[in-house]
Amino acid sequence: MNIQKIGVIGDGTMGSGIAQVAAKNGFDVVLQDMNEELARSGFVKIKERLEKNWPKIAQWIKEHSGR
Repeated sequence: MNIQKIGVIGDGTMGSGIAQVAAKNGFDVVLQDMNEELARSGFVKIKERLEKNWPKIAQWIKEHSGR
């Protein structure tokens, strides 16, 4: 079995961290929460951690995420 995509339900501190690590390791990640506002919040948490720790990766995300 060749896993290429990972789904994460709930993007609080733990869920967004799991999604970040999975994406960093080359997996496509689908992040799901109860509503769009919470899902965006998880994306923002990931983005903030990347900007703090990996500026080049954060720049790439900014250029490719359409946000």
